[in-house]
Amino acid sequence: MKRLILVSCSLLFILGGAICWLLQDGRREGRRGADHAADRGEELLVYCAAGFRKPMVDIARKYEVKFGVPIHLQFGGSGALMSQLELAGGDVFLPADETYLERIRAQGGVREQFPIVRLIAGLVVAEGNPKKLRTLEDLSRAGLRISLGDQSTSIGRHTWDVFRELGISDKMKARVLVTKPTVNHLVEDVATGAVDVAIAWAAVAHDYRGVEWVALPEFSQRVKVAGIGVLASSERRLRALHFAEFVSAPESGRKVFQEMGFICLPSPSRPD
Repeated sequence: MKRLILVSCSLLFILGGAICWLLQDGRREGRRGADHAADRGEELLVYCAAGFRKPMVDIARKYEVKFGVPIHLQFGGSGALMSQLELAGGDVFLPADETYLERIRAQGGVREQFPIVRLIAGLVVAEGNPKKLRTLEDLSRAGLRISLGDQSTSIGRHTWDVFRELGISDKMKARVLVTKPTVNHLVEDVATGAVDVAIAWAAVAHDYRGVEWVALPEFSQRVKVAGIGVLASSERRLRALHFAEFVSAPESGRKVFQEMGFICLPSPSRPD
């Protein structure tokens, strides 16, 4: 009888230990699963200049597929986006000019940033260049319908800065038919025949049918650099940093930019 009681107690002890181990292992797996689910559910809010729409949509999709993290892209003019993020916060900012990031960084609003592409502005005309527009002087012709970027946009600010340097800003103000809130709108104006000419980034113009891009020395000598920055307002700093590195890495985001006609800068290695 004593032996039977001893055996029974031993079996109960072993069984109890096994149950405790299973419960603890289940909790560990549950925690790992919850952590994994939380990681995969981290949505990032990315403010992106409209001129980068096509490559960034592709890059965001690739990132979502590889890492399971949703990327919400907010497109617009760089100046308008900067105003939005200053009010609402966010995770990542990709303006069409690094000076926007520098302005935010000076106020402590950017943690890390990575230069990605060079942007060159020039004339956008209808395919075949029917008006034979080759120089800035050609924009003074009577009857031309001209579209330029609003000064809240990167392309607009750059365009008017160059005009001021050349001393022709007042003359150009009298010639402009309409200003637009994004570089995409400028190219679309020419593509649809709404205007005869606009000034836009080469890489964006090359993405549209029915238009041509004409280089201007005044702008080719004044190249702009665009980069991506991790915002101090991000509550998911490591994830935001990882995405920014993915966008800037040579075998991921930078490769997409290059395939779509952008001029890429030297870059860091790709994140794991």
